[in-house]
Amino acid sequence: MISNLKSKYLSKKAKNLNDYAKSLESIITLENNTLWKTKQEFLEYAKEVIDLYVNNYYFDNNMHRDNPIEYVNDNINVVLKALVSYCKKNNQTLMLKEKKNETFLLSVIVTVATYLDIATNIVDGNFLDTKNKFKYLLKYLENTKILKIYLNNIPTINNLFDLIKKNNSNEEKFFKCFENELYYNSYEKYTDDDKYYLVKFNYQVNDLDEYDTKLVKEIEDKYQDKYFKISYELLEIYYLKELISNREIPTFLIPVNKDNIKLIGDSYLKENVSLLIKVDDKYELNEEINNLKSMGYKINYLCLEHGEVNDNYFGRDMDVFINSEFKKLNEEKIYSWNNRKVNFIVNDREA
Repeated sequence: MISNLKSKYLSKKAKNLNDYAKSLESIITLENNTLWKTKQEFLEYAKEVIDLYVNNYYFDNNMHRDNPIEYVNDNINVVLKALVSYCKKNNQTLMLKEKKNETFLLSVIVTVATYLDIATNIVDGNFLDTKNKFKYLLKYLENTKILKIYLNNIPTINNLFDLIKKNNSNEEKFFKCFENELYYNSYEKYTDDDKYYLVKFNYQVNDLDEYDTKLVKEIEDKYQDKYFKISYELLEIYYLKELISNREIPTFLIPVNKDNIKLIGDSYLKENVSLLIKVDDKYELNEEINNLKSMGYKINYLCLEHGEVNDNYFGRDMDVFINSEFKKLNEEKIYSWNNRKVNFIVNDREA
């Protein structure tokens, strides 16, 4: 439905990490490196390892970003996974045994690059703090006795952080392109446990109230699909920023009906998105729902009833939002529905 912004973002991150690693290779070295002799040879190894890391682990290792030593000790194990994958892919598994110091060096360089990237990120990173802590990280690495660290390579270190600052500036511009006070999403807390947030698209048109309300309604109905697509794109951007941050990501509820359900395609958003469908629309949209489930989407249903309903009102295997009044009036049927794997979430907020 919408171009995959996450893939494009990760491609840019891979390029950034390669550039950082290129600089770091002049700062973090070995006395006798027998794996590569030139910067270009190093980049041939680093690029593939970084690509494997970014595509498989980039958003999974954001802990300890305020402590470079803890971060490196933790994340180097993940970088090693990418390195092992690289060796297996290129039939170079012997390199891990025969070039232990060199592969350790490669892992350290890539890990330090990932630290500089995540610790300075534009969402909750700190550029100045990271720059100040970088020298302590280098001194720590120097204590390994294996690595040779050029602490006094000030021009390269300064150029490295100038590059980080430039990349962060470009990233801020990228995210700001999607900010507009005339149209935006709001993310409203939907349950008391902070697990679910309802996605609502908002837009403003100056002096709209001066136009004929019937005409305005017709235009709004005509462009509902367009609004839905814009809202989905904005959610992709918001979700990216949540992934970058160290925050726990909730489940975003997207209200879906018979008109916009056809617009939903496969997307990485399904990891933290649940489609919110009215119970009364379930049977009419059964084919579309099954198709979306096969893609990996989660489905939540919204029950708008406040009174009693018959025992067959719900099907099987459903997660349903109900109001407290409905629960009270249908208390005797709850057990039967639970046996059909119908799970209820009491929520008195309106969708």
